Amino acid sequence: MKSENFYKIMKEHAEVLELEFKRNTAYHFHLKGVFLINIYPTTDSYYIQGTNHKYKFSSLDELCLLALGEINCPTSPEGSKRKSLRYMKQKKFNQSNICFFCGTEISSVDVATVEHKIPLSRGGSNRSDNISLSHDECNQKRKNNLKVERIED
Repeated sequence: MKSENFYKIMKEHAEVLELEFKRNTAYHFHLKGVFLINIYPTTDSYYIQGTNHKYKFSSLDELCLLALGEINCPTSPEGSKRKSLRYMKQKKFNQSNICFFCGTEISSVDVATVEHKIPLSRGGSNRSDNISLSHDECNQKRKNNLKVERIED
């Protein structure tokens, strides 16, 4: 799809759904809702911030639903590289010892758990921008839900 046609059509979709849409470069666009989607219409591909892999999109509706968090992120391909989560846990704790969910202080790195903002089972990655810390109880309560989803007690 040509960039100009894509821009006009996608802008209309985004306005209807109250999503933020902007041109980053001539061939790179941002669609922002719950998630930030980087879109490359000339190759019909996108990636979701916090994930490592580009995916092909089949429709503009699919992109909007992904941005809204209404459909799951695609699963990362098998064999993707993993960073040491132990190292990442210590690094994140040194940056901030606040729980991703409840917003209270985590007393020590030993009781902190690594939290994937977008769960691995929903297409998230082990990239630093997708990792935060949480209390074990908060992490267990969430399971693999997205933070924006309502968690029933």
